[in-house]
Amino acid sequence: MKICMIVLGAFVGGIFRFLLSTLIGKMNTGHYFPISILVVNLIGSFILGFVLKMIPSEQSLLLLFMATGLLGSFTTFSTFSMEAISLLERRDYRNFFLYITITVCGSVFLFILGFYLPKILL
Repeated sequence: MKICMIVLGAFVGGIFRFLLSTLIGKMNTGHYFPISILVVNLIGSFILGFVLKMIPSEQSLLLLFMATGLLGSFTTFSTFSMEAISLLERRDYRNFFLYITITVCGSVFLFILGFYLPKILL
């Protein structure tokens, strides 16, 4: 049952990432900056923090579905790495450092915000 929950979550998360990346990609300004993966990772970090705070550990199947499956396939460290190297190969050093800084710092900040927001609001 645990594997089924992870697979189902990964299926849903992968589709969500594809749809959101496609939607954001259509709003591209013409300059190369991996905004779609940045947005996906930032949203995923916030939601993961929120999910880990709100779902009790006794509900392990729901946690596996949401955290490991859905958000694990929604967010993507490998594509983040690929996009960063692509900026580096283009010698776009400004956007390379900007992308890495926003992704890492923004993801940690939004995870913390998602984790503590329920405590603040409730």
